[in-house]
Amino acid sequence: SSVGYAQQYYVNNYGIDKGLSSSSVNQIFQDSKGYLWFATQGGGVNKFNGKTFRNYKTEDGLLCNDVTCIAEDSKGCLWFGTTEGVSVFDGTKFLNYTSDNGLGDGVVYSLYADKKDDKIWIALQEGGIQYYNKGKFENIAPLSSKETYAITCDKTGNFWFGVSNGISK
Repeated sequence: SSVGYAQQYYVNNYGIDKGLSSSSVNQIFQDSKGYLWFATQGGGVNKFNGKTFRNYKTEDGLLCNDVTCIAEDSKGCLWFGTTEGVSVFDGTKFLNYTSDNGLGDGVVYSLYADKKDDKIWIALQEGGIQYYNKGKFENIAPLSSKETYAITCDKTGNFWFGVSNGISK
């Protein structure tokens, strides 16, 4: 016979009763200052300082309370993808982008901050891939599908896109 040892993990649960604005969390992101941000379904975005939550919603300037994803640009601004477009938060106020500003249509599923080239890459439900650079949105060449769900960049600089029918590089 052999002896097995088990380690006990202690879990703290944070819900609406502890200040989280929604119990459905789409993404968790840690910013460059160490704060945790929670993209929620219907509850906006929540900033956690380790003790308390600060909730940001449409009444604070956020474009939409259905937040799907989060990224941070090279200037420390936070970008929030929503079901209606993108909100950029400079720590004080929100700036919102929709199709009226050149952003493609559909839910923003993923954001990627390319700090080397100072671009924000945006994966859209119906608009494929765009990037934001120097004040305007640019489309990239069509992928194998317009429905794009995920973006990442590997260590050699190749961009990978998760699309409805596979992967594009």
